[in-house]
Amino acid sequence: MQTWTVRGIPAWRSHAALQIFGALCLVLWLGGSYAAQASPSSKRGSCGVMVPKGSEDLGGGRYSSGGYEDIDGILKFYRKVYGSDGKNYKLRQLFVLRHVSAYHLRSLNSSSGWSGINVAFYRNRRNYRLQIYVICRS
Repeated sequence: MQTWTVRGIPAWRSHAALQIFGALCLVLWLGGSYAAQASPSSKRGSCGVMVPKGSEDLGGGRYSSGGYEDIDGILKFYRKVYGSDGKNYKLRQLFVLRHVSAYHLRSLNSSSGWSGINVAFYRNRRNYRLQIYVICRS
């Protein structure tokens, strides 16, 4: 039986190695593109902060709510994006008044581009407004 060789290596071995290498490259490429996309319902805002997908940039690191109607919904969004285990951020309630409530998320990751996010919910008799304020690192 004749064995085909490529540079002294049996052909079946080099072909298998090539297939394994190709499969590994495909897995790494797909894994890298999946890791770069944090959540299908989010987008990157200023300083690399994830903001809801439908949010509008108001300028100066300020964003509208992006379809969220209450403070609980936006806090649930940030728990989903940055994890609920408390390793990436600390959540602090600033104040809750009759017409205004505000929370502060402090980044625990010193290499992130943001140091904090303020989330404020303004409401009156007829309408409400939920805004996100990004505090960038200097």
